[in-house]
Formats: sequence, structure tokens, C-alpha cells
Amino acid sequence: MISDGTYRCSMRSLVIAVAVLALPAGCGKEATYHGKNVTQWRAQLRDGDVAARREAALAILSIGPRAGDALDDLIECLKDADAEVRMNSAGALGGIGPEAAEAAPELAEALGDEIAEVRDAAAQALGRIKATAPEAIAALAAALKDKDPAVRIRAAYALAELGTIAADAEPALREAMADPDGEMHGAVVWALSKVAPEK
Repeated sequence: MISDGTYRCSMRSLVIAVAVLALPAGCGKEATYHGKNVTQWRAQLRDGDVAARREAALAILSIGPRAGDALDDLIECLKDADAEVRMNSAGALGGIGPEAAEAAPELAEALGDEIAEVRDAAAQALGRIKATAPEAIAALAAALKDKDPAVRIRAAYALAELGTIAADAEPALREAMADPDGEMHGAVVWALSKVAPEK
């Protein structure tokens, strides 16, 4: 006769086995890039030298939405001493998508980075993660006045991705209509059509 404890253990094993069999092929395995999985790239991101950290952040960026386990490490790397690591980490957070929404405050802070490429990557990431945090929307609105035109344009498109969630940025977008850059003007018009579609 099977004891209660043995029976529960056997049933648990059966449930796990059925669940595993029900998974699609390849499901449950860590995503890999160039022969390393997410866990290995995360370790390299934390412990490698500058070149290794750059490579790891870029690899995680390439993995995209399946790199969600690297979220905390990527957030930490937004403050890395190396600008390329910061830029690639911001890009990787954007690549993860809405699952990385908790990174919005740190990405908003990265919009103040001294390097334009980092600010650009942070703006794009905020749009891709669908950031709803007020500080993120405020930071994107402020970035419409960034000294670098590419960052201004990226901020406008990020606000467009957020749509009506970014309604508080409408005044800043209307002010940005006066931007002399033709590409920026087009980006702002597009953003307004998404942020304030009824107006």
C-alpha cells in the first residue's frame, strides 16, 4: 500500500511530466546566442571586463524578448562606466518589451546621460516597453528639447508608441512643432496623432 506522502510525491511527478510533455518543442530552454545562454551572458555582463560587458549587453539585446531573466542586470548596467555598455543595455531592455516596464525610472534617468547615443537608446526603449510611469513620460517630453536632433526625434516616436498613455506630453509635443528640423516636425505630427487622436 502506498503511503500518503509517497502518493503525493508520485502525483506531483506525474503532473510535472505531463506539463513538460505538453510544452512546445524548445520551450523551457534558455535562449542562446553564439553558443551561450542568457545565464552565461548575464554572468559575463556582471563580471567581465569592458569588452566582455559590451559583448554581453549586445548579445542580450540580440536575444530580445526571451532575455527577461537579465532584467535586473541590464538595469544595473544603465549606470556602467562605459557608454557602449549603457547604450546596449538600454537597447536590450527595449528588446525585452513590456516585460521590462519596471525599468522605466532608470531608463528615464538615462535620458540625462552625457552621451547622445545612450539617450537615444533610452528613449527608444521607453517606447518599446510601453512605459506608463509619469516620470518616464515627463522625461520623454523633456527630451523633445534635447540638444541632439536624433534624440529629439526618437523621443517623439517613443511618445507615439505610448499613444494616449502619454497624453500629459501633448503640450510639449505642440511646442515641439516649432522645431526647425523637418524630420522632427514629421515625428511630432505623428506623435500627436497617436497621443491626442481626437484633437
